[in-house]
Amino acid sequence: MHFYNFLSIKKGGQCNIQLKNVRKKRKLFFKDIFTTAVDIEWRYTLLAFAAAFFVSWTVFAVLYWIIAIYRGDLEPNNLPQNQEASGWRPCVLEMYNFTSFYLFSVETQHTIG
Repeated sequence: MHFYNFLSIKKGGQCNIQLKNVRKKRKLFFKDIFTTAVDIEWRYTLLAFAAAFFVSWTVFAVLYWIIAIYRGDLEPNNLPQNQEASGWRPCVLEMYNFTSFYLFSVETQHTIG
């Protein structure tokens, strides 16, 4: 059983390979993610790179937001404009809503990175 049918190499250096008779071909692409990342087109590589950043920022923003809700930092009496009167000390200063936590996540990760 032949898995590869080598035809030629193009002038630009691309291999003209066709996979034939390969069961579970999609599973193989994810099994060797490095080779798949090298072989895919640049636009998909850049999309995956950008998506990794956005996913990371969102995950950490959600975690910060959940912690703030759990502690009570987002209750009306504990918001930044009322903290001096109520004496509340939040985990992170100047947080009003999820957008604030998202921007905090972006700033924190860029500072560390």
